[in-house]
Amino acid sequence: MSNKICSCDAVVGNLALPKCSPIFGKPSRIIFAPVFKSDGTKFGIDSASALDTTYFNGLQFAVDPNARIYPVPADLKNVKFERTDPDYQEFEDKSKYKLNEGSKSFEAILPEVSNLYLQELEKAECSSIGFYFVDVNGTIVGIDSQDGTGLLYSMPIAKGTMDYKFIHATDTTIQQIMVRFEVASSVCDSEMGAILASEMPYDLRNLVGIMGGTLAEVSNTLTGIVLTAKMIYGSVGVKVPITLLLSGDMVLYNTTTSAAIVITSVTEAPNGTYTLVFAAQTASDAYTLTATKEAFSFNVLAGTLTA
Repeated sequence: MSNKICSCDAVVGNLALPKCSPIFGKPSRIIFAPVFKSDGTKFGIDSASALDTTYFNGLQFAVDPNARIYPVPADLKNVKFERTDPDYQEFEDKSKYKLNEGSKSFEAILPEVSNLYLQELEKAECSSIGFYFVDVNGTIVGIDSQDGTGLLYSMPIAKGTMDYKFIHATDTTIQQIMVRFEVASSVCDSEMGAILASEMPYDLRNLVGIMGGTLAEVSNTLTGIVLTAKMIYGSVGVKVPITLLLSGDMVLYNTTTSAAIVITSVTEAPNGTYTLVFAAQTASDAYTLTATKEAFSFNVLAGTLTA
């Protein structure tokens, strides 16, 4: 079916144009974002907010994954953001009736990106997720709420359409990843809206998002734990270390006694390897350790203390 509802009162819309009306530039960056927040309300960027570094850091580093934006920190190449031709029913007399508006797809190349980046992109396949794009001028484009709230909603991605392709380097091309998906059929082009770069003191092209971090135990005693903190990136045997974690960035908990363990000191040597010291615990007590650091998201480390 066509997704247009016709009015019997109008011949056509008001077709006059203002002397100057913002238009969208070529997409330069993509920002994935939830469609709905954890409380069930729509996720949106508030145009009435300061839209400064503090505001966008709050979004990209939000603790709640459903209140967070996920910028892809790579300049997009070979962008195609197009709608296919509509489908029609044709009758024997060759007259036609439009059935739909055609599907709209987004496709782009991420140049010089590690194949390991696919591990993070593929997680979106299981989510109900939307996206914004940032154009070459720094303007962000999404869906205008059109309800007076001044919110810019994310554009929903059609479920099951996320596709990624790793492309090896050749004699004439560099290593790259192709990203492709379709926009949900509920999205009309006329509903798209933008917050202009001139309306924001922050340059959205500087967004980098959150990096995944892996905590792994090396050894432990009743008074200490040695662990590593690394990114997924690097060679098989040498992953990129995450440095400068402090005692205040870590929370250690004895799950056997249901009591917090106070970390008295943390020493980093070599880079990304940490020795934690704490008061003596009991052999075979289980523990969990969580770490928080801006721009990183860590797994919860769990283990059993040994004598």
